Amino acid sequence: MLKNIFKKIKLNVKRNYHEYISLNWKQHINLILKILIILFIIIVILFPLYYLISFSFLTDSQSLERGSVFVTNNFNFSNYGRAFGEGFWIALGYSLALTFIIVAFRMLILIPAAYGISRMSKYWRLVWYSFFLIMASIPEITLHLGYYRLAVNFGWSSGSNILNALIFPNMFSIFITMMFVQGFESIPEQKIKMAKIDNLSLWKKIKIVYLPHLNAPIWISIIFSTIYSWNSFIWPMIILSNTEINLLSVWFKDIGKISTGGNLQNITSAGAVLSILPLLLTYIIFSKKINKVTSNFIA
Repeated sequence: MLKNIFKKIKLNVKRNYHEYISLNWKQHINLILKILIILFIIIVILFPLYYLISFSFLTDSQSLERGSVFVTNNFNFSNYGRAFGEGFWIALGYSLALTFIIVAFRMLILIPAAYGISRMSKYWRLVWYSFFLIMASIPEITLHLGYYRLAVNFGWSSGSNILNALIFPNMFSIFITMMFVQGFESIPEQKIKMAKIDNLSLWKKIKIVYLPHLNAPIWISIIFSTIYSWNSFIWPMIILSNTEINLLSVWFKDIGKISTGGNLQNITSAGAVLSILPLLLTYIIFSKKINKVTSNFIA
C-alpha cells in the first residue's frame, strides 16, 4: 500500500515538474506570485495561533518577563490543567447551551420570515432588502449600545434574565435570512401548485417541496450560527462584566489572576486555546460533511 502511495506521489511530482518547465516566463511569474500570496495568507492566519500555543507552554516566570517569545523549549502542560480548574466546564456548558438555543431560534424564526419575504411582491421584497442593507451598514458597537439599553429597561442585565440578553441580539441574521429567501425562490412555482392540487399535508409539503431546496441553506445556517455564537466576544463581555456567568469566548481573559494584579498570560493563553478546541474538534470530526455542504452551496 505504501509502495503504491509513493508511486502516485512520484508520478504527480514528475507531471507537475513537466508542466512547470513548459510554462513561459510570464506564467512563471504569475505562478510564483500566487504561491507567495498563498504563503502570506497562511502566515497571517496561522502565526497568531502558533504564538498563542507557544505562549501557553511558558512557565509563570517566563510569562512575566518582558519581551516576545516566539519559540519555547518548554512544554508546560500544567498550564492547561490550571486553566481547566478555573471554571472551564461551567463556561463550556453555558456556551453549548447558548449555541444550541441561538441555532434553534434562528431556524424557527428566520425560515418562516424568509418564506414570507419570498412570497411578497417585487416591490415589498425591494423594501425589505433596502431595510436589510441599512441595518447591515450600522456599526456593530452602535447596535450593542442599543441592545444594552433594552437589556437594562427589560431587567435583563442581571440575574438569570441575563440569558435573555445573550440570546435576543443573536436571533436575527441578514445573511442567513437572505440564504433562506434564495432557497425558497429557487423552488419552481409549478411544484408549489402541484402540491396544492394533490392536497398534501404540511409535513409532506415540507419534506417533498421545500426541504430539498433548503437543505444546503439549513446546514450553512447551522455552521455559521454556531461559529458566530461560539466566538461572540464584544456583546458577552459587555453584558456579563458584573456577573458570575461565563462563556468560553470571554472566560479565558479572567483566568490566571495573581495577587499583585493582572493575569498570568501563559494561563490566559492556555485558556484561549482550550476555548477554540471544542469548535476545532467538531470541525475535524464532521469535516467531510461540512466541506461537502459548503462546496455544494457555493456551486
